[in-house]
Amino acid sequence: MQTFENSMETLIVGIYRDLELLEERMLNASKLNMGIAEIHTLSAVQAEGGEDGATISVLAEHMGITMPSVTAMVNKLEAKGCVQRFKSPSDGRIVQVRLTEKGRRAEVAHRYFHRTLVRAVAAELSEAEKDALMSGVTKLDRFLKDNINKYD
Repeated sequence: MQTFENSMETLIVGIYRDLELLEERMLNASKLNMGIAEIHTLSAVQAEGGEDGATISVLAEHMGITMPSVTAMVNKLEAKGCVQRFKSPSDGRIVQVRLTEKGRRAEVAHRYFHRTLVRAVAAELSEAEKDALMSGVTKLDRFLKDNINKYD
């Protein structure tokens, strides 16, 4: 019989892999011609800036990656017509990024995928199971956030 730790490790690793695979397949089926990192960058632009846009440094902090990595991703997304760069109205030295209509459509489709996934899982659970799952996942999230910077 497996211990709790072994079972949980297997589940967490499997869930991570399966979520990534499911999201990748959804993206392929959607014909958006984007990878997971690109769609997550669009989500970060929307979350951090909306119509006002977000700077590369804000996106890098939000995504937990370097500014050169964000710049490279923004370059790819700009070439695909999903984002546009513009100078900040309040300070012309600052360059911001915002979604184009094409980028907005892709980001909305991605959000819809997440919402549909959560609703499908929730439909299988009782209220007590939902409460227990929410409590456990919230604690897992807190643990991850509290320990992320230990390896910098």
